[in-house]
Amino acid sequence: MTLSVLLRLVSEALAQGRVAGHAEVVDTGETVVFKDQDEMLAFLQGASAHGATRVEAPTTTEPFSLPSQRGNQ
Repeated sequence: MTLSVLLRLVSEALAQGRVAGHAEVVDTGETVVFKDQDEMLAFLQGASAHGATRVEAPTTTEPFSLPSQRGNQ
């Protein structure tokens, strides 16, 4: 089975040597915001293991938003 995932990475995190951003499974629309590579990998492994079924996203205690979500609110 092939799993198609759209990744949007935060450039500020990449500049600091971290991976953070937003992932979306194309087939199901399931999304997650991740703050590090461990959360991203946990989501991808869960999505791959469960195929097209809903995958619970990893939880974090720290608030995180993408730059596009901050803007003029």
